Amino acid sequence: MPAPIKFTVHPIQEAGADADPLYAILPSDGTLGFIVGTAADTRTLYRRLLRFVETGRHDGPVDEYDERLGRKWVNIAQALDLAGRLGHEVKAVTIRWACRTGRIHHARREGRDWRMPQSAFLAWLHHGDHTPGPKPK
Repeated sequence: MPAPIKFTVHPIQEAGADADPLYAILPSDGTLGFIVGTAADTRTLYRRLLRFVETGRHDGPVDEYDERLGRKWVNIAQALDLAGRLGHEVKAVTIRWACRTGRIHHARREGRDWRMPQSAFLAWLHHGDHTPGPKPK
């Protein structure tokens, strides 16, 4: 069984900052840490985690692609730019079609534009079908 991950708390040194410092949590396993916030934010987090540990109560599930978890999302224009930089020729109408038909997972329409997780767009770009319309049998 692997050793348990140890977490350490660190004030973030900001050059010339006179305000209360922000605090970061860093795991011992080499994965990415995260900024908690001020000392007051850290105490609030502690109370929430303590409640969870003691009672098992949480605040409800979140989608694995929730932007608040740090997932990068892109719109059609950003997707086109990314595709071009990677050497893929794809049109905006094709990306919209892929969003509308569910070929780009987790894509959602916001107003007149589509937004999608960058990782889902890249998966479709590299492995998906880029041809709208009926497929030959």
